[in-house]
Amino acid sequence: MKIAANEFEQKGYYGTKVSTIVKRANLPQPTFYLYFQSKEALFQELVDIFHLNLFEYTKKAILIQESIQIPSQRRLQEVWQQSSRIGFLIT
Repeated sequence: MKIAANEFEQKGYYGTKVSTIVKRANLPQPTFYLYFQSKEALFQELVDIFHLNLFEYTKKAILIQESIQIPSQRRLQEVWQQSSRIGFLIT
């Protein structure tokens, strides 16, 4: 997943090839299709992971804000910083 995320980050959706992902992962290409139906399915999985991570970081930031009364602008900055640390979405 990290290799795929890196490829999408570096080359974009249309520039990323399944063949490159599996080559970098040292896997035969048919193995990819045991887990994903397509490049689109892999990308959607990465997006889903990102949304889940962003939700969790946001929830943590809200809990922190509620417990120590951080001003809203600072809380939003913390959420942004936390989400930017996850790279393309994978931690």
